[in-house]
Amino acid sequence: MMKTMQSIKTIEGLEYACGMPSLHKRDEMIEKAKTSGFNLKETIDLGEETGFPFYYCFTSSPLFMWMVESPIISTLIKIGQAIKILPSGFHRFNDTFLAGTVAKIVKGGQMGILSGAEIMVFEKL
Repeated sequence: MMKTMQSIKTIEGLEYACGMPSLHKRDEMIEKAKTSGFNLKETIDLGEETGFPFYYCFTSSPLFMWMVESPIISTLIKIGQAIKILPSGFHRFNDTFLAGTVAKIVKGGQMGILSGAEIMVFEKL
């Protein structure tokens, strides 16, 4: 149950931060396309093609991921707000929309609940 709640929190947080409608499962997208007059012609999994997960662009740099997850960076942002170098609310903005989005994309990919590597090609019936 804990994994399920964490999965829901991760996906809903990503949807909110990106301003997206609810994400759909692969089978749901294929079915909706079919009811709209499209047939799945082919798929390409870029993760299989390249050997890297879709979130590799973030995790390939240990320094980048450290900056995203670091409590030191978080503290520096709070200090920047306190001394008026950064605007009020920037810490929350960073946690939600900047570092938070990257962290949720990576976490969702690592949990196996999010995939951004598959390209689906449809054709009109």
